[in-house]
Amino acid sequence: MPIALMKRTSLPGIWTSTSGRSAHPFRDIRNVRLAPKETLLHRRWSGYPSTERDCGIMRSLSSPKPFSDAAVAAFPYECRAMAERAARELATFVDDGYRKTSTRMEVLGKPIYVPRRFHFLNTVERADINDGAFPAAQCLLTRSTDGHLRQRALNAIINLRESWIAPFVVPLIGEYVVEIVEDIQASLSSLDQGIYSNFVRENRDIMRTVRSRAVSYWDAYYRDRFPDRAAYPGLVALRQLEEWAS
Repeated sequence: MPIALMKRTSLPGIWTSTSGRSAHPFRDIRNVRLAPKETLLHRRWSGYPSTERDCGIMRSLSSPKPFSDAAVAAFPYECRAMAERAARELATFVDDGYRKTSTRMEVLGKPIYVPRRFHFLNTVERADINDGAFPAAQCLLTRSTDGHLRQRALNAIINLRESWIAPFVVPLIGEYVVEIVEDIQASLSSLDQGIYSNFVRENRDIMRTVRSRAVSYWDAYYRDRFPDRAAYPGLVALRQLEEWAS
């Protein structure tokens, strides 16, 4: 099945630096409060840490793994064959020199290690993903440095009723692209309550970190849009998950 992915858009300023040159995909931009709007938009959609406090908050492995190993470790053992196939089919579209650590989570009592980010090449939109590997491939694409890829991949998996989907959905609630967070909020009614309540109960420390990040991004970027913090989509979604798990 050809993988249907959203192409980069021409939203003003997203891929251009203030000097007029194309922004480097790995440039680490700090000074959040001094950065112009164009730079903030670029960072939101391209996977940069928005502040220094966003780096390394969750429990992570001490050293990054090669893509194929990291991809397989992100799924329970019973999904190994699917994960290995997805890793093989995506491997040629990954910049494996861009390494990020993985975060330990629990799925039905077993540990998995979900990567913080992968950097996929633009040509990934031409990937021909086998049907059997498609769900796992989409899960891995939710870890892309490209926000448009993350959003499209999220919408491909969010309605799947599998316990190993939740670790790729829930962390996105605490990320900085509010359009992705809004997609999750809009899908709450279709989520499997049992799967997500189990994930919350098994990963309390992860949930605390996701909430902390959601509050931080609301404070940094979205106070004007959501004056009432409780109405921020990320906190609405987290409140619902916690209610299910209570």
